[in-house]
Amino acid sequence: MLNNIFQKKVFKTDAIEPCTYQVESAEVVLNQSYSVSFCDFPGIGETAHQDKRYTEMYKHFMLKAHCIVYTFRADMRDYINDERLFNTFSDNDRSKLIGVVNFVDQIEPITRKKNLSAKQRENLSLKITQICDMFRIQRKAVIPVCGSTSKNTYRLVRAINKKICN
Repeated sequence: MLNNIFQKKVFKTDAIEPCTYQVESAEVVLNQSYSVSFCDFPGIGETAHQDKRYTEMYKHFMLKAHCIVYTFRADMRDYINDERLFNTFSDNDRSKLIGVVNFVDQIEPITRKKNLSAKQRENLSLKITQICDMFRIQRKAVIPVCGSTSKNTYRLVRAINKKICN
């Protein structure tokens, strides 16, 4: 997702193996007085031991963050690991949150077409409602995106900008 925002490969990605084990960041200098740091965090759900360590890492950085972009997969049904992590979030953390539903092109029924079918749009809407209810996120703070096509990346960038400027 961050690579789409930067429009170049800044952070390692791999379809099979995890690449991020420590927080990695990229700085964007806006002018002489201001810069923005984008951080890529390790994903959760590999092992309980790593999740415990990563949760502490998340908590530490969330205290400093002006905006938190948390990515959910549109093609997943199991959010138990995300739920465990979200239970550690304070209300202040949640106020900084933008939820991203990625891989929208992979939501059932998969059509392999450029645009989502009516059934995919319906299922995506249900998925977003489920995520909002489960994680207590306002619907307007959840953005469906497609990393492979950059669909809605601009909308995500605008939402990040709005969070950090407020």
